[in-house]
Amino acid sequence: MRFTLLILLFLSACAQVSERGPSSAPRQTNWQSYIMEEALRGGLDDVFPDTHLLKQWQASSEVVFDKKPAMPSQLNEVPLDCRDKRLWPTHPQQYTKEYLHAVYANYDTHKLPINSGACLRPNPTKRYCIQSTWANMIVMSDTFEDACGHRYRGYWLVTFLDAHESMGTLLSKGRTVYPKANAQFANEFEEGQTYPVPEKDFLLLTPLKAGDTAKIKQQRDAALARRYRLNGREFVTR
Repeated sequence: MRFTLLILLFLSACAQVSERGPSSAPRQTNWQSYIMEEALRGGLDDVFPDTHLLKQWQASSEVVFDKKPAMPSQLNEVPLDCRDKRLWPTHPQQYTKEYLHAVYANYDTHKLPINSGACLRPNPTKRYCIQSTWANMIVMSDTFEDACGHRYRGYWLVTFLDAHESMGTLLSKGRTVYPKANAQFANEFEEGQTYPVPEKDFLLLTPLKAGDTAKIKQQRDAALARRYRLNGREFVTR
């Protein structure tokens, strides 16, 4: 799948929307078309705040998954059925997280300003960029619940530069990780507490998939038995 991200990211970064609801527009078949629709609706804000990152993308290449994920046209979008428009992770772990779509792209270094976050190294005269990082766009999903007790699978978009990637870049929304105390190995992390996520931060919500309910129970039980307690709908460590 080939896609030029210039228009998408320009519209995404310029959009300023405080509340979103399910799209009433016909669903496109693939994720890139759906993301473009959402950008045109003004539903994706602050994707890349640095305006330099909106310019001079090369054609993107799609990451291929071993198991073919669902396309937007195969999903049954539903509204959040609660007055409180926040969603809480159903458990603190990453085991129900899924990747549905991923593309990466590089930049035309001859047209990339040296003060762009994507420029890794300018030429000696600092007139143009001679080395840049790659950019990534990924659609992910995981399980969440609202304040009324309804459960959903939420889908969201992550965009980042390889040079800026961190442990938290691809964490499931509403979950945290911390360096592990007394770790046996360097750079060991463990899951931390959960926190609520505004509905507007998601591309869409759907009912749970087959098997999600059993996985949620298994992960909740494991978390509560091991080192967590519930504070309202948030998982906090004991």
